[in-house]
Parts: sequence; C-alpha cells; structure tokens
Amino acid sequence: MDKFERYLSQQIEKHKRCRMSCGDEIDTYNNRDEQLENWFDYQIADGTVHTLERVLEKYKALQQVKEQKNK
Repeated sequence: MDKFERYLSQQIEKHKRCRMSCGDEIDTYNNRDEQLENWFDYQIADGTVHTLERVLEKYKALQQVKEQKNK
C-alpha cells in the first residue's frame, strides 16, 4: 500500500466514523434545526465515503494496469 492508498483508506475510515456518529445522533435532538443539520452532516459523510471508495478502487485498478505494462 503506497502513501496515496493509505491516505484514502484513512479518510474513508474517518468519514465512516463521522457518518456513524451523525446517524446515531439524528433522532436525539429535540430541535428540528439540529436534526436537519445533523442529517446534512450524515449525508455529506455518506457521500464522501462512497466517493472515496470509488476513487480508491479506480486508483488500485490503475496501479495494476501500470504494473502489468511494466512487466
């Protein structure tokens, strides 16, 4: 695993934790504005996780192609 893969993996885990904590807290707020704000935070974290996972998959595939060309 190179630096970029490690960085992406760390970011994915960070946003997964954020998504989990936001998801757990959505229903705990009495104030509708706070619920909505937390819901938006959850959606942002969720979208970020999915995007970073796709980037990591594409990067790994590209690395494999580069390795095959170098052989």
